[in-house]
Amino acid sequence: MSADPRLDQAARLLSAGHLDDAAALLGAILAANPGEAGALLGLGLVAHGRGRLDEAAGWIARAVQLRPRFADAWYNLGVVEHARGADAAAVAAWTRAVKADPAHAEAHHNLGTVLGARGETKTAKQHYRAAIKADPRHADALNNLAGLLIGDGAMEEALGLLDRALAARAPFPAALVNAATAFQELGRRDEARHLLDTLLAAIPDHAGAHLNRAFLRLGDGDLAGGFAELEWRWADKPPRTLPMPAWDGGPLAGRTLLLHAEQGFGDTLQFVRYAPMLAAAGARVTLAVQPGLVRLLSGMAGVAAVVADTAPPPDCDLHCPLMSLPRLLAGTIPATIPYLTADPALVAGWRQRLGTDPGLRVGLVWAGSATHRTDWKRSAPAAALAPLTRLPGIRCYSLQVGRGERLHGAVDLAPHLTDFADTAAALACLDAVVTVDTAVAHLAGALGRDTWVMLPWQAEWRWLSGRDDSPWYPTLRLVRQPKRDDWRSVVAAVAESLSAYAGGCPTTPSRV
Repeated sequence: MSADPRLDQAARLLSAGHLDDAAALLGAILAANPGEAGALLGLGLVAHGRGRLDEAAGWIARAVQLRPRFADAWYNLGVVEHARGADAAAVAAWTRAVKADPAHAEAHHNLGTVLGARGETKTAKQHYRAAIKADPRHADALNNLAGLLIGDGAMEEALGLLDRALAARAPFPAALVNAATAFQELGRRDEARHLLDTLLAAIPDHAGAHLNRAFLRLGDGDLAGGFAELEWRWADKPPRTLPMPAWDGGPLAGRTLLLHAEQGFGDTLQFVRYAPMLAAAGARVTLAVQPGLVRLLSGMAGVAAVVADTAPPPDCDLHCPLMSLPRLLAGTIPATIPYLTADPALVAGWRQRLGTDPGLRVGLVWAGSATHRTDWKRSAPAAALAPLTRLPGIRCYSLQVGRGERLHGAVDLAPHLTDFADTAAALACLDAVVTVDTAVAHLAGALGRDTWVMLPWQAEWRWLSGRDDSPWYPTLRLVRQPKRDDWRSVVAAVAESLSAYAGGCPTTPSRV
């Protein structure tokens, strides 16, 4: 390394933002010693500061060519490549940085952030842990690792990291929001609410805090207040760009209204119930939904047209995201059940396929999408439902798709389920449904089928807190875990209730 003291002076000028003076000094150093990699890096930082990213990458690339183990140069090259939108090149550069210096906390942190955003969470956590080992007070690495652990269900470890992050940096709003999320998942709702209220008192427009508090309010049954606060979901991710204005709750007579999906299948199935209400108010309603729902919803009452949301939007006067409807309609829940029906022709085909085997026919679903952010808690292993397949007088049918698991003792219907229209027709031929919190629960509820929904200990807001019934779906019985990951107790309670149902005894929603 060069001992030229002017490099330290140039670093101070750069830190102070004196780019012209730093560039002049670095140029002089380089003129005297063309092989000075530190000066090349410095000129790259000057160019970066001026917004000249291509030039910056060129200077820093020359630095690492001269000094292949120059960790800071590799780190800054990664920063420039990331700013240029070249994440693969950034990851490669940061990887070279930590290879040259395994204790380079910032390079590890940046690798964790980019890899985590790509879904490579296992490797991201390794890099965050390396950053924290190198710098135990690295607040961002502590907070970001905690966020990934919350996604894995490791709430206690996450809270320990968040305590350290808040000790290293205060105030730290992102860490407070993560802590509130962990408290919610642990059932410590009052502590979560206190954190969010305190944060919003200090930062009234913090979108993450508003969104988390919306989920708490909705879970408490405050639908009007919760759905109003849920509009903060658009702060970081604007709604779909459409050429027509958004509906503001005004008169609809004679207007065409596009209602569009925004999240998962279950959300669409839950909130499409408002379409007939809007049609009754005079709107001509068009739905833009996931392709897998088009065939099912094309027969819905009050809906003039259904298109896939992957296609260009049709001409309409107004538009509205489906999950904004409860706010605009004062938190009301349309009570008409069923609001969806299965295609009679498909039902006839399913009746023929299932035949006339005796016993109560029960459809089973034990898992949702593996990519869902809370799949770690809402999905059960297939083997957990095995006791249901051994109940006398009951014949089980698997409606599980997309997970590759098979349940011994259940007839597998998945090969015949091409979309939700098929699933609806299959449900119409069954006597009851047992499912975890996934789209089939919403479909069964919308069809008015008798259904047991097996919920994790801390369920999503839509199932409210502590209830065993649902104002959204009167035919659903909610069975909650008595403690985290306890599917055994849930299945035992469902089995008892289902056996009574099969025997013709009246049942009520079961508590565990």
